Amino acid sequence: MNNATPEFDGSAWVHRHIMSHFIAAPNSKPSYYLGKVTETIPPSEDGQPWTFRVAYEDGPDANLNRNDLEADLLPVRPDNTHAIEETRDWIFLKKTYDSIHQHLLTGPLDHRSESCMRSIFGFQAGTPITQKNVKQRLHKRSKRLHPDKTTQRPARVKRLAKKIYYALNYLHDSMIQDSWAANDRTVDDPPHDRRIPNTPHTTRKHSPRRPRRPQNRLLSRISPQVTQTKTRSMAATTTTTKTPTTITSTTSTARRQATPQPFARTALSTTRSRASTHSP
Repeated sequence: MNNATPEFDGSAWVHRHIMSHFIAAPNSKPSYYLGKVTETIPPSEDGQPWTFRVAYEDGPDANLNRNDLEADLLPVRPDNTHAIEETRDWIFLKKTYDSIHQHLLTGPLDHRSESCMRSIFGFQAGTPITQKNVKQRLHKRSKRLHPDKTTQRPARVKRLAKKIYYALNYLHDSMIQDSWAANDRTVDDPPHDRRIPNTPHTTRKHSPRRPRRPQNRLLSRISPQVTQTKTRSMAATTTTTKTPTTITSTTSTARRQATPQPFARTALSTTRSRASTHSP
């Protein structure tokens, strides 16, 4: 048997996507960034390992070795599907959700915070944080997060997309309305930690409801005298209720018997008419 491992071919990773986690700018928190393998450099004769050229969504390209690339490599998923949970963006959006949650633990979201904007919108150090760039990034995220794009998706996908979309819109609108007058601003409901809890994609386990106690257990706690009194009152109520029904039925029967039938009246009138005819 030949147990030799097959030789590694780095060219098979071309056009694969990765998601790296690093600090993009000084005094900022680490964030997640999407990248794509655009080129591979095979190992040289002097023992140089495989080198992979990665183009990130925002920022300069980077050269990674096999170990670094394999640790951030995303699974292969179709690009022509409309299900967001089946694309590579789903993993990235969940990491974006985690970044929003971490910022809310330290305070409210603030568009004036460079660390907050770079971490949530995914801006690297070379990209200035301007209204134009924020609007472009929001428009790009809206293609996946807008409610019209998730109408046919599961509830967990809708919930995650709605919360991320709300946070991005809040930062964008608050940045636009920063120079407006206080009376003209419409952004007055910032996201908070209650709206964006941790682990949104997991199902919350509800405790089972306690079964209702049967009626006999409730009556057993009452004293015997009170129980007998209630029983007698219920029996009296039942007797009083049934008595009118019996009288009513008896009276209606007597009335029906006392009332002559139409046939009897007709026969009597016919006999009288014959008697009057034969009388002298």
